[in-house]
Amino acid sequence: AGVDGAEELPSPEDIETNAPTDLVHKVESLFGSYRAKCFFSKNWSLREACLAKMTLMIPEICSAGSTGGADISEIIFSTIESSNSDKNVQVNLSGLILLDEALLQLETTSKAPISMTPQLSRILVDLFSKMADNSKKVA
Repeated sequence: AGVDGAEELPSPEDIETNAPTDLVHKVESLFGSYRAKCFFSKNWSLREACLAKMTLMIPEICSAGSTGGADISEIIFSTIESSNSDKNVQVNLSGLILLDEALLQLETTSKAPISMTPQLSRILVDLFSKMADNSKKVA
């Protein structure tokens, strides 16, 4: 399954050197190099489409289980946390959809480690902060 309109999207540029290296490596390890380029792209439509594709991939990723040492939930929640700070409302919304699917899958597969609590807390605090600030757009 793919993302609607994906064939009409431009090619992603290389990831800029100011992108957080640790997160870049984590996203690449779980979602692949192409999706990492899309996720860190300057083009919001690529970031949005990437999050939509990640959402489609979550059931398979959670059922497979391993990322070669990296904690799946840590990578997923770090990705969501990063999308939460995006200036584009549609990217924010796509990140929340990814959060919903990730929580559902992690709960279903019983792979929700206690270590994800601090990350989830940061995501929720950021979301509530945006909801409380009427000058910011909230998806």
